[in-house]
Amino acid sequence: MDLFTLFKEPRPLGANPFPLNTPCWEKFEVFTAQTKEKLDTLWAGYQESYNRSTPIPERLKLILDARFRRLDIITGQMLKACPPVDEVIAAAYEEWLENLMRSEQRDVLELIDEKPPNEPVPSRRMYFDESEYARLLIFKHQEYKKTFDSDRRRVLEGAQAHSAPADSAIAAPLFDWDKIIITFLSDFTVRVATPEQNKASCNYAEMGFEDLRRGGGKPVKAWEMLRDIASEQRHRWDKKTAQDLKKRLKAYFHIDSDPLVWNRNTGYTPRFQLRVSPSFGGHGEISPL
Repeated sequence: MDLFTLFKEPRPLGANPFPLNTPCWEKFEVFTAQTKEKLDTLWAGYQESYNRSTPIPERLKLILDARFRRLDIITGQMLKACPPVDEVIAAAYEEWLENLMRSEQRDVLELIDEKPPNEPVPSRRMYFDESEYARLLIFKHQEYKKTFDSDRRRVLEGAQAHSAPADSAIAAPLFDWDKIIITFLSDFTVRVATPEQNKASCNYAEMGFEDLRRGGGKPVKAWEMLRDIASEQRHRWDKKTAQDLKKRLKAYFHIDSDPLVWNRNTGYTPRFQLRVSPSFGGHGEISPL
């Protein structure tokens, strides 16, 4: 049995999901051909190393390493072939990824339990740590999902940048800061009320406070500062963080004037109403200046 036959698969990305002879269909075919070339090169290198190797543990390590490299290539190429430009493609990619990882685990376990005639007893199973393999596979899945989410955010941000001003979070308002109420519902979620937007719930990412430098998934320090002011913690926040908070609030509400006022005794005070919901342990509000 050729353990690397899998790398010779004619359509490593699967069936073309786009209508025949459309630009998307042609693009998918190009990336399919590129992926096959990459896998052929990968296969040749691992086949040569495998043929030189004798101990079963070494051969097993080569097999598993090659399969993980195969996953890296296929998932990366699929993202290029089908960038998540809309919800339909995004959902299709997530389903494709789930099926890919599931079939990979099944195929590897079947491969481990085989006993090729050229490998004496004991079998590969004796050298295979199934729990460690499962952990690595989960890690890989999360890594691919994180890359996908990052690409998805980049696509959405690009679309928003080219949208008309009316498509922004809140259109240019006819009101000032004193008409705005922000209520913290949790560490990461607030309810925003304005004369034009009545009690809309949103999280830090939707308000433009996500830290995208390391792939996202957590708020910037300016969000923590806003939360501290709401809970009247009054920590000593540096000027740089305060400026970042002002900039992000201005961008979200489309108001040019400063949303915060500095006082030597009380620190930064909002010009809007800032509250913490009673369900989140709040007991009042900070009145605007």
